Amino acid sequence: MTFEAAIWMILFIFVKIICKNMEGFPDGKRYNSYAGYLRRRYGQRLQKLVIDAGFTCPNRDGTLGRGGCTFCDNAAFHPGYSTSGKPISLQLDEGIEFHRVRYPGAHWYLAYFQSFSNTYAPLERLREVYLQALSHPRV
Repeated sequence: MTFEAAIWMILFIFVKIICKNMEGFPDGKRYNSYAGYLRRRYGQRLQKLVIDAGFTCPNRDGTLGRGGCTFCDNAAFHPGYSTSGKPISLQLDEGIEFHRVRYPGAHWYLAYFQSFSNTYAPLERLREVYLQALSHPRV
């Protein structure tokens, strides 16, 4: 057997192994996506609703740094319905209406506290805003 033939045989075996191993992965991917997991768990699409509870970040407020992280451009992933100071329930309602046209198959939603760090607040404040979101009938 020539060297070239041996390389082709190894490549063929490798591809066969990869294809066989992909059979056990969900959605035909080599990883378990969060969207795929939610679809399998709940039997339908869950749409993320970005919520702004007015939290800041230790890399913005001076605790650890100033100006924020290089990769954190909040304006790039902050929809118009999500505004600091607006009640959580109103943000959820407006977010559901915003996504209703684009994702008509979504009937349940995830409240996603986006603005800067979603856990950077005193425990009582976190409990207050999280419970507001969890009390919404479609979250």
